[in-house]
Amino acid sequence: MCKVLPMSLGRTISFGPLKVEKKEKTTARRERQLYKDYLSPEYDSGQVDQRSDLYSVGILCYQCLTGKTVVGVRQPSELAPEINPDWDWWISTAITQNPGERFDSSQAMTAEIPTPMSELMPVLPEEDLTSHIQSQLEGAPKRMSYEATSTPFYQNFWFILSTILVSSATFIGLCIKYIPKIWE
Repeated sequence: MCKVLPMSLGRTISFGPLKVEKKEKTTARRERQLYKDYLSPEYDSGQVDQRSDLYSVGILCYQCLTGKTVVGVRQPSELAPEINPDWDWWISTAITQNPGERFDSSQAMTAEIPTPMSELMPVLPEEDLTSHIQSQLEGAPKRMSYEATSTPFYQNFWFILSTILVSSATFIGLCIKYIPKIWE
């Protein structure tokens, strides 16, 4: 769910409905089915907080790293050997069943990311970037198949994109919270 704020800013509020009134039972059931893979264990008890959303981010990251939607007992590095084993701790901390053992905030979660962005996507000088993109496009098929988009590169791409989005949402939220206080 995204709330549009003044000045055309958006802020992520939740990955799904946290509480639904009784009169909307059918809708709540449908939405629960839609988000069930991403809902935290405490969702059913109604005792949700910001760590519930961090659980959802952890599930999303697990899916981006491994290509699997169901979280089992297997660590991400077991499913995809090219993944740095440090991600195992990060993912397990994010998706642990006990909310008290999860990251306390999105800032703490972001600070503990084991691999710097520069290692996930190498930075090329601007002149090399154009030639690199052209060389990649020369031999590329016009349309990519499903197999081509499920390679580790694309899994990392979506993970990086989701990490950037979470960080951006956190930054925007902090700006919205603290900038008006500065102007007062």
